[in-house]
Amino acid sequence: MSSIVSSAVHSVSPRTRADYAKRTKALNFDLNFDSESLQSVTKRLSKIERETIASKIEEVFAKPGSQKQMKEITLRIQGGIGRDPKIVNVEDFDTFVMSALMKGDITLEQFSSTMIFKAAFQQEQDITPIELFGRNGRINHKAFVLIQATVEKNVSEILTEQVIETFFELMKDKPKSEQILHLMPNNTKWEDIYEYLESPDLSLISIAQVIKIQAHFSLLGTDSNSWKIFIPSFSMMQAMLDATCGENACKISPVIGTTTADDIKNDMSCSKRDMAIPYQGFPLPTKADGYSASSFEFIYHDFYHLYILSKIPASHRKAFQQIALAIEKVGRKISSECSEANQTKQYLEMGLSWFTEKVIDADFPSYRLKKKEGNLCVFWQSIATAAHRSLYSRLEQEGLDLKFGKILTEAFQEKKFYFMIGKEITKHLPTWERQGIASKQSLEKVVQDTKNKQADRLKSLPGFPHSRISSVLDAIPIVRIHKGIEEALKENAPDKG
Repeated sequence: MSSIVSSAVHSVSPRTRADYAKRTKALNFDLNFDSESLQSVTKRLSKIERETIASKIEEVFAKPGSQKQMKEITLRIQGGIGRDPKIVNVEDFDTFVMSALMKGDITLEQFSSTMIFKAAFQQEQDITPIELFGRNGRINHKAFVLIQATVEKNVSEILTEQVIETFFELMKDKPKSEQILHLMPNNTKWEDIYEYLESPDLSLISIAQVIKIQAHFSLLGTDSNSWKIFIPSFSMMQAMLDATCGENACKISPVIGTTTADDIKNDMSCSKRDMAIPYQGFPLPTKADGYSASSFEFIYHDFYHLYILSKIPASHRKAFQQIALAIEKVGRKISSECSEANQTKQYLEMGLSWFTEKVIDADFPSYRLKKKEGNLCVFWQSIATAAHRSLYSRLEQEGLDLKFGKILTEAFQEKKFYFMIGKEITKHLPTWERQGIASKQSLEKVVQDTKNKQADRLKSLPGFPHSRISSVLDAIPIVRIHKGIEEALKENAPDKG
């Protein structure tokens, strides 16, 4: 997921745009600061950050020969940058590409693909271009075999043929540059990965390795033998989401700058999500979900999240958004009841933040594995997973010990956090049942299954006192949420007397 930290989002004022236009006119260079593409890709930047980009453009185009150089770079992008990849090393390359976007000489898709390619080239220089179509417009057999292999490893056998056919159909009318798949050697020593996965130091593991080994995801990632890593164009990634997820597919929103938790939450109901694009002065984070990440790996990690999100029905995404809002509401109430100096308050706020992040991150692969999107249990299983990961997985990522986890768990229980969440989301239950998202009965099944599995695990632990099992089971987050719902339903039930 894109790094979640606070970031102000501003738009360029008309007066500022007029100032830019006046400055660039003196250079005989027309830039469209009102273009939809520019506004979209810079929407996460502050006014000052946008000014920095504009000032850099002014500086670069004050140099002799700069417009000629931009024209040459634009032609290379339009024809396929992989044919002369070293051009990405040209001084001020990013500025030239941004200027081409602002002039309307390249599309937002081509801008994004170019920056994605540059990120990959900085990681590996041995890159081979493969065109999806031949000169006669027919599908290139080599490209077909590569795409077929990546689809077969990630999509059910029944859908494979349909997905491939749809993918190539969607790509045939795209610009020539977007129809080129690039390959680079995979230098990962896979035999070492399993040792790394056992290490407590997550920085030793790349996010790409985790996505492939633990999440079993490699769509548009590697060839059938994992010898080559794919560098797909931006349009290919969107086409693959559309082909595999149909009308439920999310739209990729390429952005420069930081995406906040609120940005992701707000976009959930709009069926879109950001994909981080590196740009000069705005590097990507070096970690993703706690694991190390090159810029190219971070981009692929965003694609993975977009795929998982696209597998979640739109109505379910809206419900997750509602739960995130419920967590925030309960969190504010609990926080207001604690004094500023109270350490419990700090622990709770941290835990609440983690839980919210996990819900809106929506890394719920169960949706990907289910044949029927309407499986009512998947929704509650996902909430149970988010609650668990928000504590234990995050403790691991932050390097915190289980003692801290125990303190946080006790604080949650003392403030009846999960119980209150259950009561808060009860108001949405009738709508969720009506829309086929989730039901009280499906929650009861998930709760019982969770308790049974946890009870079996505790009974198998040597020396664990059986007298404590009941209290441990009652403290499970999804069990507490269920109790909160039960309590709220009783309170709201009509008086039969």
